[in-house]
Amino acid sequence: MLTLDPREHQRGKTELAQVYREFTRRGANLLKRLRRWMTKNGMKPFGSQWVSTIEAHR
Repeated sequence: MLTLDPREHQRGKTELAQVYREFTRRGANLLKRLRRWMTKNGMKPFGSQWVSTIEAHR
């Protein structure tokens, strides 16, 4: 789970589109590292069997 502190975008410090792009980039990096780890440890890495969603909170 990746979470953005809601106070950041409420203060106008970040644009939500930029936040989404950053989460997408970081998520891709995390999956890449996880797949490498799985291969190194003798497991078959998964393909695209995961889901990503963005949730807004108060």
